[in-house]
Amino acid sequence: MAASTASGSDFEKQRQTCLKFIEKHHNSTDLNGLRDEYQTLPGSESERKLALDQAFRDAVHKQVQSGGDISILTSLINLAVEAVRQELGSHSTPFLLLQDTFDGLELEKCSSLFKFVEDGVATWKSDIFYSAGKNYLLRMCNDLLRRLSKSLDTVFCGRIQLFLARLFPLEEKS
Repeated sequence: MAASTASGSDFEKQRQTCLKFIEKHHNSTDLNGLRDEYQTLPGSESERKLALDQAFRDAVHKQVQSGGDISILTSLINLAVEAVRQELGSHSTPFLLLQDTFDGLELEKCSSLFKFVEDGVATWKSDIFYSAGKNYLLRMCNDLLRRLSKSLDTVFCGRIQLFLARLFPLEEKS
């Protein structure tokens, strides 16, 4: 019992440290300061990755709850993408952040954020992200399509379908 409590407090310390860094540096993709702090945190590398992933989700959740400033949300997701590239975070984290964001925003803001997703198609198709994220992206797009009116939101529905056509190869069953 004492070991799990110590481990829980380590996780919370890791999460808090990562969250402070994310909130302070969300407009940058320079993770050198985080990497330095990250290496000194207690626990294994997988525990630190989990803490960083949770800190990103907490930061996004906080931002969505406060009104969802799209520029800050895209900065947070870009920072998460960079963390994955530097092997600090889990490969699925940017997709979870996108999914959490789209689930919490009103449709008008979803349309603005989707422009960021469309512009990042090359990133999502890259080797490091495609296998980890293709199902998340498909689920996210299908959830958005379900929320949209086929007759009133035809342009946004078309953008989503074009994005999926660019993301997946023709032979993909999805």
